[in-house]
Amino acid sequence: AFTGHNPIKNEPLDISFIDGVYRSGGLYGNAMVMAHAYGIFFCLLLGLFLINNFSKNQKLLVYLTTFTTGLALFFTFTRGVWISVSAAILVMVLVGRRDLIKYLLLAAIPVLGFVGLNLDKLQRSDQVRVHLWQANIEIFKDNPLLGVGYGYNRDHLVEYYNKLNITDNTIVSHAHNQVIHMLAGTGILGTSMFLLFIGYFLKLAYQVFRKV
Repeated sequence: AFTGHNPIKNEPLDISFIDGVYRSGGLYGNAMVMAHAYGIFFCLLLGLFLINNFSKNQKLLVYLTTFTTGLALFFTFTRGVWISVSAAILVMVLVGRRDLIKYLLLAAIPVLGFVGLNLDKLQRSDQVRVHLWQANIEIFKDNPLLGVGYGYNRDHLVEYYNKLNITDNTIVSHAHNQVIHMLAGTGILGTSMFLLFIGYFLKLAYQVFRKV
């Protein structure tokens, strides 16, 4: 995140929305992939942190690992994962350790300050995403049943940008919204299977929670 160079692939890192700061991709070589992987790992570590049923040395290891993983997650500058991890933290604290809510609120202050200081850059980035969503929704409208093939929607983006007369703040990328991405790529059928798959595991997780 500090050198601007990926030693594994021997190529430069992506620059974040903050000028001069690079997005850390770790050994994955991709900031978003790293963020999603580390987001899950961080939540697992935080669960161990909240259980707090360890020896002194074990606690130190859990604390340090949780902190360094959280720091690595921050330097990916992947806002979607930041939001989802924040929501997961809130749920875990409310369910398991309500006594920590005051510390959670204190931790939110610098985060909100960071967002406020970089709001104009965030808004420019958001415009890019809005254009991505608009183009992918149009792709879905033209291919509602099966889509254009998972991942192939990006190959049609330039065509649909032109169709929508979108000329600036554009990128050729993932839709940055999983449901919209699935709709454009796999249509109603594929997206229905995707949502049923997620719903099944949410139901399973709730059942496990009730038993605990």
